[in-house]
Amino acid sequence: MAEMENALDTAVRRLLQQNQLYEAGPDHSPEELDQLRIRQLNVENTSGDTFITVKFPAGDFLDCNGFQWETKEFLMNSEELLATGSTVFARLLSPEVQWHAKRRHRHPRNDLPASVRFCLDLTPSMEGEDSAYQVTQLSLSQGVRDWWRSYPIWQAASGLVSGHDDHCPNHFDIPLSDLNRSKTISPTYVDIDDLKYPDWRQILDYCPIRHRVAILRLLLAISRKELVLNSAPRVVTITAVAHMLDCTQVVKDSVLSWFLAGKNYNFIGINAEDAFKIAWTLQLPFIARLSFQVLVVEEAIEILQDPGDGGQEPRRSAKHSLFGRARGSITEEQETCIQHAAQKLAGRAEELWRQLNSADVDHYLGIEEWPSHDRHLCDGLRTCIYEAVASAATATSISRCSIEYTWAPIDRERAHYVPGPHRESTRDIYRRMSPAQLILTPYFWTSLTHLVGDRPNFLKAGRTGSFPLEPLVPEIRDETTAAVASSDDETSFDVETFLDRLEIAILELKRNWIRPEFFDVPVMTPGPMIFGLSEDEYNFLPLWAGGLDDGTGGVYQTEVPDADRGFPIGPGPAFRTGETIIDGGDYASTLGDDTATITTGTGTVTMTEGRSLQPAPSQSIITAESMGGFTLASTTAPSPAPQQNTDMATTARSVVSDDFDWSSEVFEELDLGSDTDDTDDESWTEIER
Repeated sequence: MAEMENALDTAVRRLLQQNQLYEAGPDHSPEELDQLRIRQLNVENTSGDTFITVKFPAGDFLDCNGFQWETKEFLMNSEELLATGSTVFARLLSPEVQWHAKRRHRHPRNDLPASVRFCLDLTPSMEGEDSAYQVTQLSLSQGVRDWWRSYPIWQAASGLVSGHDDHCPNHFDIPLSDLNRSKTISPTYVDIDDLKYPDWRQILDYCPIRHRVAILRLLLAISRKELVLNSAPRVVTITAVAHMLDCTQVVKDSVLSWFLAGKNYNFIGINAEDAFKIAWTLQLPFIARLSFQVLVVEEAIEILQDPGDGGQEPRRSAKHSLFGRARGSITEEQETCIQHAAQKLAGRAEELWRQLNSADVDHYLGIEEWPSHDRHLCDGLRTCIYEAVASAATATSISRCSIEYTWAPIDRERAHYVPGPHRESTRDIYRRMSPAQLILTPYFWTSLTHLVGDRPNFLKAGRTGSFPLEPLVPEIRDETTAAVASSDDETSFDVETFLDRLEIAILELKRNWIRPEFFDVPVMTPGPMIFGLSEDEYNFLPLWAGGLDDGTGGVYQTEVPDADRGFPIGPGPAFRTGETIIDGGDYASTLGDDTATITTGTGTVTMTEGRSLQPAPSQSIITAESMGGFTLASTTAPSPAPQQNTDMATTARSVVSDDFDWSSEVFEELDLGSDTDDTDDESWTEIER
């Protein structure tokens, strides 16, 4: 009897829910009003100069209220369509296109209202290349389809993530307990493997109904109706449709609000590829830079993967990241952007590791308090730094500090989005990572700051290293402060000041690498990973996202290396340095006070102030006289040079004064050849720049 009463009560409540949309009122939710507006398009939108048609495919396609989707025909104002700045609407409303559109329209012209000037059939193509492109753009990733789980996992707002698909044939099979759940749930731990996956949540990656309803919602938004975004599939679909119709500005603000509402910002870190594509399409700089960080750091970590550790699959062929995050797809242009930025970041991480283990680590960290007067003490302090850095690059370093690093919270957080088969202990992952990879994790920086801050244990590393500190620093008091006199008693070294400066330097490095640029939005970093990008990486983003990519590809060109022959002195197709060039030889010369000598290749050359000698195409030998720093030339017919050494000798003699000492050591080492070579037939002229 009780079961029958419950069944009857369930049926009544569902019937009320089905019929409540017939009466619009202030108590209706935005989602209910959205459904009502779409259902009544044919009735309410009866004024305007543009007749719009969106045809639905035949079949049993139902909405959440059990109504079958049917073809929509309604009126809009062409001014509203053109006000979006859409080139697509401008083309569709052009006289040429309209002439064909009206001829193809199934209604006779006199069946349409007299106010109608334009006819638009916005029904998506069902075949051809255009159809294939639209299906590709509108296909949803698994992460987008599964984002409804953020409601029970992170307590994201139900009205933002739990909305049903537009084709929802099993809506009335959903338990009422699911439909009437409270908007908030207890913040208990939820493992993704413990969540049931009901049948009505299994939606298609592409749905023709979802595609057409998104077009209707976009048109309503153009008419200044509220755009209701109640799920990730709806956000991705409306973004793609707006892009196809070239009116992304219509949905831009609504999509940005959806990203930042409540705890929905976790979508950016968990589904970084989808967030990046949406931000790229709508030109949302904030979302683009956030998702870009996640993708670049992930890629850089895998670039730095130690080849001896088995390596990793190429980024796009691997379905999961190193920390188990499921990957989505991005365009080739976006992939290029991320790859170049990741290469830059990986190079910075490797350079940092090299610098922290170099003999100039004190200069790199900017530590002014350094016992440069005592080589052994310097070696001991460097050993302390090396030991701290090496210890921070292991997964056991925290146990040596005065704090305890707990791995359980990180593993629990990853259990929210990493399925069991792809879930490996975070500590085990860290143990397999190289030092340069660990630099891109917060673990390394937490370890290093605590190891340096633990001063007694930090200084003990110097005693056990190659250069023990204890005999060198006998005055250490409480293992933290000391004043050590140098061997000549002319200078002193304050250990406490040194440790203070070292801690400040490490903290500054940490701030630069764990960059708090977007801490107003606590986006989850899957891994965890750092947000350590610099402008070097951000430069690969487009201009609208704060990068330098203007679409020409120049941002991807490698920097021009320094020329072997110095810096250019003027424009032109050739690289002009203002020096006399003789192929195949090294030479040196001196031209008095108004000249400058530079190194080229393995020798040196002298450049005059504002004057240069350019050899004739025949590469003739120079014969010249010196007068006031200018080189005067006689013009005679050239003759072949007998050998290269003679060329060098004659060249050297031609650009120096008569009183130059030819017996100098510079020329004694060269076989300058004979002075009897026929050089009277050379032809040279002085050239002023």
